[in-house]
Amino acid sequence: MPQCNGFCPVVVFVHGGKFTEGDKSEAYEGARTSRWVSATRALLEKGIAVASVNYTYLDITGNEDQGLERQMREITRAVQTLKHDGLGMGILAHRMMLAGHSAGAGAAFWVAFSDDQMDPGGDSVAQTSSSVLGVFALEGQSTYDIIRWNDDVMPGDNVVNEMLYGTLLEDTRVLMEAAYNLESLTEWSDLHGPGVASYRRSLDMLALLTSGDPEFWIDNSTVVGTFGQLRTPGALYHGGEHAEALHRRALEVGVDHTAVTATTGTVRYLYGGQQTRDNNPIEFAARILGVE
Repeated sequence: MPQCNGFCPVVVFVHGGKFTEGDKSEAYEGARTSRWVSATRALLEKGIAVASVNYTYLDITGNEDQGLERQMREITRAVQTLKHDGLGMGILAHRMMLAGHSAGAGAAFWVAFSDDQMDPGGDSVAQTSSSVLGVFALEGQSTYDIIRWNDDVMPGDNVVNEMLYGTLLEDTRVLMEAAYNLESLTEWSDLHGPGVASYRRSLDMLALLTSGDPEFWIDNSTVVGTFGQLRTPGALYHGGEHAEALHRRALEVGVDHTAVTATTGTVRYLYGGQQTRDNNPIEFAARILGVE
């Protein structure tokens, strides 16, 4: 917690690790997320609190029984809990935004772009709004519908064929098998079986992103080149194509955003005429949260 005059706005950090590793402590320490550690310090200096959350790992040993929707529900519940209990922690629940790295970035987008998960028939936490004011994502994914990676995000790169029939993306195949709660994923038809298509769509942040959703900043500039050029898992998960896909969708539906890639540099698109000179995500967060 920073030194605040009263209660503090808050950024909620979701850690990465392919939903199979990582920890909430990465917001505060660790070489893998040194950029986040620096960001946390800068946010605290601005008078913005930083909270971080954990979630259940996907079981990639063949025993997963729920799929990736569970992690999304858990992270949503964490947001609702922080809002519900925020005043007791010195947090302003109505001045909250999400941040995430890699898988955590994708999860942050899912929560932010989904309809408000407030449930009037649930317990007091469930009755709390899950809406947030903005999202900052580092090395994030645009969707967890792998078919859209193939058709829309990286068209022409044969992502699904590589995953199913090659050796480079074997870990991705195992991960998606668990994410979609499948007994096996070895053929294209496995991605179109009963219930699988609708499950994939439920994890599609590009489709969830609609007019009225909060402003976002995505920085996928660490990978120089496309998956088709580099043929590496890092390019698949963290490449600029994901930022560009979110940029295109945001343009289509009219959502303010900033997308940063190694190819395009920083692209800002703001509706309503108020131009911003946010030079980095700290300035972005301060503006979104109303901090001078």
